[in-house]
Amino acid sequence: MKTTILFQSSIKITMLLLMAFVWTLSSFAQPEYYSTNGTNRLTKVEVDEQVEAMKQKVTKALKQDMFVDIEIKNTETKADSIIHSITYAIHDGKIKQKEKESYIASLKDQQFPDFELKTLLGDNFNSEELNGKPTMINFWFTKCAPCIDEMPVLNLI
Repeated sequence: MKTTILFQSSIKITMLLLMAFVWTLSSFAQPEYYSTNGTNRLTKVEVDEQVEAMKQKVTKALKQDMFVDIEIKNTETKADSIIHSITYAIHDGKIKQKEKESYIASLKDQQFPDFELKTLLGDNFNSEELNGKPTMINFWFTKCAPCIDEMPVLNLI
């Protein structure tokens, strides 16, 4: 009985930690900009508007459905922003799906790698115990101020 309660508590804590990690990433992320010539700075919304306008023009000119994708050629991380150098790729949609998928997207619906950890009480914890259960994983750092601030909240649940 004690093990079941401890396990349920650790699941709740794990889920809260993962949610806090996602919140931390979205709250303190650097703004991303896109550049087509090295000097202009476009937001994601502006790039999406350009892609849509270009798609409509090319589709109309060629009289067939065409697609426009952005390709990131280079990424520069500065102290206050991230700038992607991009080009536009125009195609008829016959690109192989594998070529379009990013590494992260290829992990969707894949099983999380097996792992074994020690609990705070020194017991072994195996990832197989999480199969079929909602799970939250939170990554944190001891000198991360937002991580430290969120821990008391996560410990309440």
